[in-house]
Amino acid sequence: MNIHSNHQYELNLADIWQILWRAKWILIGVALVTAVMSVVFVRQLPNVYEGKAVLAVVSKGGSGSLARLSGQLGGIASLAGINLSDNGGDQSKLALEIAKSRDFISRMINEQNMLVPLMAAENWDPQSDTLSYDTSKYQDGKWVREVKYPFTTEPSMQEALKAFNDIFHLHHSKEYGTVTLTFQHYSATLAAQWANAFGRMLDNEMKQRDIREAQHSLQYLQRQLETTELEALRQALYQLIEEQSKTLMLAEVSDEYVFKLIDPAVREQLPASPKRAFIVVLSILLTQLLTCFVILLVRLRK
Repeated sequence: MNIHSNHQYELNLADIWQILWRAKWILIGVALVTAVMSVVFVRQLPNVYEGKAVLAVVSKGGSGSLARLSGQLGGIASLAGINLSDNGGDQSKLALEIAKSRDFISRMINEQNMLVPLMAAENWDPQSDTLSYDTSKYQDGKWVREVKYPFTTEPSMQEALKAFNDIFHLHHSKEYGTVTLTFQHYSATLAAQWANAFGRMLDNEMKQRDIREAQHSLQYLQRQLETTELEALRQALYQLIEEQSKTLMLAEVSDEYVFKLIDPAVREQLPASPKRAFIVVLSILLTQLLTCFVILLVRLRK
């Protein structure tokens, strides 16, 4: 490899090696200083822990008898709010969309009292399991941060949603039919608690939705039954009522309705980040490359 300057000076690999060898003490000194500064820097970084919960999609076997009625009562069923082709897969897809919705996440933040640890926490003591907060934001149980309009002293739900999305990750494996919920936070306890709570809330949300829909459908079908005199239509309505009654009963008695918690999150002992050794090594390599470039540039200018 040859390097050409404006003075038609050439450097081959041997010349570059000799130049860098003569400057070895500079390189060693820079490496030592960088290592010390990097170690001091990474020691000040707070640990971030992960809480990871794995859910499996519960299969309820579809609605075969409802599907057989679709030709006869498709219109009535749709008016009653009954989806004749509904199944567990459709339910899980709907649940995943609900999990990303602002309304559901807002309720999660409120019910789990996440606002303060989400917006003001800056470190965590694993021995005492206590969080420390940024005193410029939150002090003595009150929000004290100074912000400009349109922000307010107490963080808005929009700010909380953004912070929530920064620490929350949802992965859906279509191949295995599982959903992995991951929370990252300074507190390993809270990260695990939030992951498990999110899974339970999501499953309960789907259960309550089906209960409300089944109750609404039953009320409508009962009214239709009272006003219908055709025997064939009455028999079909009876079958729809039976199916909705089964749906209602299943929802009310099932602890795990759409998702089954197969691997609950636990309090991790080791942090997920920062990767301190990687940061130190990368810092040393980058400063060495920069130092070598500067040394060669200075040599070419002479």
